[in-house]
Amino acid sequence: MSEIKKSHGGPLSSEEQVELVRCERIIRDNLQTFWDVGEALLCVRENRLYIETHRSFEAWCQEKWDIPRKSADRHIAAFKVKSNVPILNEAQAREMIGMNPEEQKEAWEMAEGIGGGDRVTARDLHEAADIIRKGLGEPDKYGIPSDELYLTMKASLTQCLMLFKRFENLENPWLNKAFVSNWLKNVRTAISDAKPERVCPKCKGSDANCQLCKGMGWLSKLMSDSAKRTHG
Repeated sequence: MSEIKKSHGGPLSSEEQVELVRCERIIRDNLQTFWDVGEALLCVRENRLYIETHRSFEAWCQEKWDIPRKSADRHIAAFKVKSNVPILNEAQAREMIGMNPEEQKEAWEMAEGIGGGDRVTARDLHEAADIIRKGLGEPDKYGIPSDELYLTMKASLTQCLMLFKRFENLENPWLNKAFVSNWLKNVRTAISDAKPERVCPKCKGSDANCQLCKGMGWLSKLMSDSAKRTHG
């Protein structure tokens, strides 16, 4: 964002007029590009470039662009997120609006882990942001551990794998890289398979002697998939 001297009223200077034209062109040409518009809106708001024609930033947004103030604020917030973490689209930005910069970075790193190290999705970010905002959660009335606990473990293991890949070319004859990599992948798979999936369909979480759920009252993802194949 360009830094210019703020005016206190009256006509815009030549420099301010040039900056206003630049910002308005970006808004006109890129209304669908969330963070580009956000950058331009932030520049106009922070430098008060609207004062020559409008009494307030809100009035300038509404009267000139038909953009409600809340929408303008979302554009600006999305641009700030984009400046902090490498988001790709509006949906990703929306999941982190309202978080401070450190929380955004933490959510992005966790989302990389939740996604298995592949391309981060808005859903990955939603799950990561929920964990950061709410913590690991408590077991529900059936004693089922929270999803957040398992997602956090999976994210941590994926981050270990991603870190380990950086050292694939490390010359160390005593380090069995294939073993470590496969072990991390197997542990991550085991945690994903053990993640609680649903209340036991046989005992409805009320029989300590239930053979299907082993008295837990719930089934893991692996057991749930197996039960579906066996019992439908």
